[in-house]
Amino acid sequence: MGLHPEPLPNGRGALVTLPFGPAPLPTLGRPRRLEAVRFATVGTDRIKCLAPRVLFYLPLIPITDCETREDLEARIRDAWRARLDALRRARGWLEGLGVEAQAPNDTPQWTFPLPIGDGSGLASCTEPGKVVLPSVGALAGVALEDPKDRTLTVDRTLASAVDLEIAITNQIESLGRAHAEREARRRQRGLLLDPPPTAAERQHLPPVLLLGPGLEAQQTLHESLRLRGFRVSAVRSIQEAVEAFQEASYELVLAEASLDRGDGIETIPAIRGLPGMARVPVVIVDDRFRQARRETAREAGASGYLTQPLDVGRLAPTLTRLVTRPRHRRFTRYARPLAVCWRGTRDGEVAAVVGRGGMFVRTEHPFPQNACERFELYLPDFGQGVAVESEIVYRLAGGATSPAGVGIRFRGFPDGGESLWIAWLRSLEPAGTTG
Repeated sequence: MGLHPEPLPNGRGALVTLPFGPAPLPTLGRPRRLEAVRFATVGTDRIKCLAPRVLFYLPLIPITDCETREDLEARIRDAWRARLDALRRARGWLEGLGVEAQAPNDTPQWTFPLPIGDGSGLASCTEPGKVVLPSVGALAGVALEDPKDRTLTVDRTLASAVDLEIAITNQIESLGRAHAEREARRRQRGLLLDPPPTAAERQHLPPVLLLGPGLEAQQTLHESLRLRGFRVSAVRSIQEAVEAFQEASYELVLAEASLDRGDGIETIPAIRGLPGMARVPVVIVDDRFRQARRETAREAGASGYLTQPLDVGRLAPTLTRLVTRPRHRRFTRYARPLAVCWRGTRDGEVAAVVGRGGMFVRTEHPFPQNACERFELYLPDFGQGVAVESEIVYRLAGGATSPAGVGIRFRGFPDGGESLWIAWLRSLEPAGTTG
């Protein structure tokens, strides 16, 4: 096809930049002219659009019978037209009810507020008769047994916005009651209790990102992970996960298999397609075992497939191996000289290779292995420096063909400079690859 795929490190997919023709792309607002579309392959027969962001909301697109670049472009345009057609019909349905909906930031979905709680909850709609419920009222912080329950199929005989609000409110309250009853039964059976962590399990580990409303709401899971040394963050959608990686470098992702508006397996190409990312482990978490979904996750490059409920005590050693195994670098490394100073002094050396999670510093200083040190990194292109808490993970004595130095793993950014560090690393990417 004349394209130049960039193989993902796991060998189970590739990143591709597809030049787009001059015909503008219709949107909910003004048509947009696209220079190119960035996508990742998923398995052997589907792709996931990553950039521009407006196309990120499309589901996986089948490409089995595509033979040329033009075929690929036509398939993407067809998927987008189908989404826009559903959105136009959804807008007509909402307007017929008297609902005032908007598409924030030109995203391909209609949202409208609900008079529940503080009024900040937004329901969303992408096709007539179906509404995605927000986590407000009785569903605030609730993990549903089946994520599909969050999509309400509305009686098409409803006549007004008030009728729609009543239907949504009743469904939220019904789902909330059912969830409360299930949690009460689980507590009675002792299923929410965790075994006490061992001393080894309390050792510090890199941060983990939980993706999906169900995992976000499981506070017992969060606390169990924290007790074992994990730093836990949670987001609800794939888009929020992508944005989270602009601020921090998570070394493990647990993603729900079914999300409100997508497939959790799409998380894998979405995150590994980000600039600077490589072998970040992504584990798919399903509400129950499904052999077909397990195989799909494996083909997409998932690092594991788990089912609810998660037993952190049993899983902790496996999760630890995923984030500590030395042969699996999680982040792209860049050969870029960088001034490094330590212990609040001006004494320092030069980093020869840098990455999101660490760097290699050329030095004769006798840093002991596993020592924790604080370094200052000066970013010349930005004219600023960032402080980093780090651990010495290995030493090289040096020789005729290799310099002496230490491998450093980042443990934290005490002054909140991680987003600046990530932005600087992204600036090292070749032009046109930053999405």
